[in-house]
Amino acid sequence: MNILMIGPHKDKVKGGMSTVIKEYTNSKYLKEFNIQNIHTVVPGSKIKKILYGLNSMAIMSYCLTFKNIDLVHIHTASGKSFFRKSMFIKIANKFNKKIILHIHGGAFEDVYLNANPSTKNKITQNLNKCNKIIVLSEAWKKKIEKMTNSEIVVINNSVNSNKNNHYNTKSKKILFIGRIEKDKGIFDFIEMAKELVKSDDSIRFTVCGDGELEQTKQLIEKYNLQDKFELLGWVSKEEVEKELKDTMIFVLPSYKEAMPMAILEAMSCGVPTIATNIGSIPEVIKDMENGRIFVPGDIKKLVSITKEMIENQNLRENYSNKSFKDIKENYSNEVNHNKIKDLYLLIGENRSKK
Repeated sequence: MNILMIGPHKDKVKGGMSTVIKEYTNSKYLKEFNIQNIHTVVPGSKIKKILYGLNSMAIMSYCLTFKNIDLVHIHTASGKSFFRKSMFIKIANKFNKKIILHIHGGAFEDVYLNANPSTKNKITQNLNKCNKIIVLSEAWKKKIEKMTNSEIVVINNSVNSNKNNHYNTKSKKILFIGRIEKDKGIFDFIEMAKELVKSDDSIRFTVCGDGELEQTKQLIEKYNLQDKFELLGWVSKEEVEKELKDTMIFVLPSYKEAMPMAILEAMSCGVPTIATNIGSIPEVIKDMENGRIFVPGDIKKLVSITKEMIENQNLRENYSNKSFKDIKENYSNEVNHNKIKDLYLLIGENRSKK
């Protein structure tokens, strides 16, 4: 079965969507499929991105014309990402190919609700061209169902599950992984740090990610926390795992999310996690069972639940063990990729009957 995988460059673009594409392309569970990547965007200037996108459309048209492509699997975020991917949906539809649209963007519903009637209609038209739409949670399924009559399938994000729980109970480090911007809650993370060090001067904070570095540094300096913080910039998957193996608590105070890969990566290393109750997060982090969740922007609550976790090692170990178990059973690549495999085979079977 020949599949075109459409999305951002799996090696050159940073982020969760690129990670998912790379995992699918290299998956041992999907080896029976011939997956060909067509990258839609690379880092660079606006002109470079436009030219690269146009070239990708030309390559896609060539493949659909001269190669025996059975299925097109398109990955999208929200907003501009979706409108770019709509061009690829239209091309696949013109060639009468089966289409899977994989929605990763946490702001997809916001974009739709804030759009004018004409734009809403265009979004729905493009969604309706897809044979299957993959979303990351049951909550997102209910939202996207209101926009389209295409069939929606829930397949969670996933990570490689570790054989052993690597949680370091002796660590005094609190970790943030994600793009450094307001929507990811980085400034709330610093506000939390300011309060926590008042009662425990031994706590340290590490930030992995790029983005609004200068503004972040300024706030850290404003609170005189320079000796408490380490800003690593964007780090590789291997470096992330290394950091997680020396982390006491992972905190992600996001305002907009679908299903953050960083949370799954933390849980796969047995790191107790605190995150906001948005997107698919409450389906993964079950409050007071395998971690804690709170309302975005509620810094007082964030400080309170983080303090409680710092001071109670038994509680942290309990969350660690449950998180590690949840990843193995529900969010491992083996589970996820086999669901993708079943979906590919189902679409292929339906295609062969026609």
